Amino acid sequence: MGVVLDNRANRAGGVPAGVGGPVLPEATRYVRRPDVSGVGLLRARFTTFEFGSHAHAEYAFGVMERGALVFRAGRHEHRAEPGAMVLLDPETPHRGGAGDPSGYAYRMFYIDAATLHRLLDLPEGRWPSFHRPLLAGPPVAPALLRLHLGLERGAVSRLGAESAFLTLLPALFRGLVEAVERDRAATDQARAVPGVRRAREYLEAVPERDHSLDELAAVAGLSRRHFTRCFRTQVGLSPSEYATQVKLRHAWRLLEAGEPAADVATRLGFADQSHLNRRFKRVFGFPPGQIRAR
Repeated sequence: MGVVLDNRANRAGGVPAGVGGPVLPEATRYVRRPDVSGVGLLRARFTTFEFGSHAHAEYAFGVMERGALVFRAGRHEHRAEPGAMVLLDPETPHRGGAGDPSGYAYRMFYIDAATLHRLLDLPEGRWPSFHRPLLAGPPVAPALLRLHLGLERGAVSRLGAESAFLTLLPALFRGLVEAVERDRAATDQARAVPGVRRAREYLEAVPERDHSLDELAAVAGLSRRHFTRCFRTQVGLSPSEYATQVKLRHAWRLLEAGEPAADVATRLGFADQSHLNRRFKRVFGFPPGQIRAR
């Protein structure tokens, strides 16, 4: 899992519940996945704690889950409620605390500048910036919450995380990403079909590998974003979904050959045997244990 810092504060309640619901103990959990470099994950719940004025070296953005956070970024004060997103560029001073008697809870991503530049697939010299520190309820928020939870639990692979970021992050930097896409479209188009074919063949040749999006885009000879879009158009699945399908087909062959399910799960990079069982049944309709039984 990588670095995990878990802190549960000693305050268990006592403040009347507000619109955010009953008061819960304060707690924080910070995680860094070694296979998803440059990305930190914070899950936090606060009632009385207040942040002093500070700034992060990374891009910091996240989604409110409950309660209300009142914070000041720059010269303006903002109120973030459930479903809202807080968006902060590196070195942006900010401070804040609870805006509701029950406190607030949120999930935050911390991504260093070089990593965000790569995840957005931007050319050299083009750097993103959030235009405002608060979005009141962007459509992308629920998907980012699910991604945060999946990364924290180890249920999302490196390829799955990179693919999700490549799909979700442009909504937060729409103007910049659209301009870059227009510049690339003409040069990438001619290489799309053979490039996607090469990437599929590569995935099928090494199903046990923990692939990255950089790696697959390089095999295809395409930009990361164009590769992801063309792959889905041509195959009907995202690169991450297709890689999982390839792994599950390979798992079927290994199970038929008599390899224990626990060993198959480890060999193919699933979190554990139950993770393999869930994915296998979701695709094929029955658990992998029935392969060995037959």
